[in-house]
Amino acid sequence: MVTKILNIEDYVKIYNIAYEVMGADLLKKMTHDDEIIEEWVSNENWLMLPLPNEKSMNDAKNRLDPNIYITLNGEAGKEFVGIGLTCNTIESVQKMQNILDSYHIIEKNLLLSTLAELDDLFKTSVSSKIKENHFLQRPIYSEQFSIQTNTIDENSIKEMFRNVAEIRERGLKRMELEGKSHPIETPVIDLVYCEFASDEVVFRNKLQQVVQIFELSSNIKKSAEIKKDKKKLIDSKIVSVCRGCPRLIPDEECDGSRFCKKCGSLIKKIKNKDLNNIL
Repeated sequence: MVTKILNIEDYVKIYNIAYEVMGADLLKKMTHDDEIIEEWVSNENWLMLPLPNEKSMNDAKNRLDPNIYITLNGEAGKEFVGIGLTCNTIESVQKMQNILDSYHIIEKNLLLSTLAELDDLFKTSVSSKIKENHFLQRPIYSEQFSIQTNTIDENSIKEMFRNVAEIRERGLKRMELEGKSHPIETPVIDLVYCEFASDEVVFRNKLQQVVQIFELSSNIKKSAEIKKDKKKLIDSKIVSVCRGCPRLIPDEECDGSRFCKKCGSLIKKIKNKDLNNIL
């Protein structure tokens, strides 16, 4: 397929349609068409869809949540549109990987069920982003894992992140062996990508589906947030203690009785975080 941009002005039309689909809460409002072309079309001819608070392409590229991008290519009479949702930084990949944490079992199941509803055009992939010489150079991408998105299940999502880990480990080893100051290889996840013949109705439909996946993936928390929330849950758990023994009474021993079976003292209900103050 020819990957030559047909008309860069077409990105303005695409952006404005995207704004109608996504709205002011999810997509930055542009005051001038030139701003779209000058600020949000990359040197590699793809369009970034920035969040309302993002001021530059660098902001969008380095956000913790995945970003939505659009490509226009083809030749006259055979124009194609591509839409992708990608985690393009180490930090965004690590945050997405937290979907595997038991904390996010509800979010994971909802994401998997939503992905299963996509049509057969959508693909999910993991690639190695390679920058041999300098962290600012134009990267080369090498796909390592690919699957039809609507077939993803528990096993394949684990396989996806195994590939992520392999790329990350390989990049760190290469950085050390070659004495570089930047990771030469880093993982990139295209959560969803589809390409289709240019058609506004189809574009609106596909973009809406990608936005739905974006919103679900944005609910995944950072590792520090998960750790903090888990601690809160543990601290707030109500436990039973006997100050007569003294001891923590196991749940299976608490059969509704208000008194300790060992010493007959009154059982007290407290929050787990206060346990050290009692025993």
